[in-house]
Amino acid sequence: PLLRQILDISPRGMRLRLETPMPMADSFIVVEWASGDAHDAQAVWTREGEVGVQVLRTCDLRDRAPLPFAEAKAAWLAERAANPEAA
Repeated sequence: PLLRQILDISPRGMRLRLETPMPMADSFIVVEWASGDAHDAQAVWTREGEVGVQVLRTCDLRDRAPLPFAEAKAAWLAERAANPEAA
């Protein structure tokens, strides 16, 4: 799913606004581009363009990332290289 905005965040969950709908069974990685935090998330509810997710685990992409976060880290590093003023 394409994330539009993180509306609310806590250590155990998030409320997200999405550009495209997603099935409830999906799990995915949410990256906070400014901080470099990545969250392995599982959808628990959805309504009108928003989804509530449970955070299963979090990874700081500035450090060594476990394999499930490798693709997210590569995208985060590429974005930082392309837009150094946003880093």
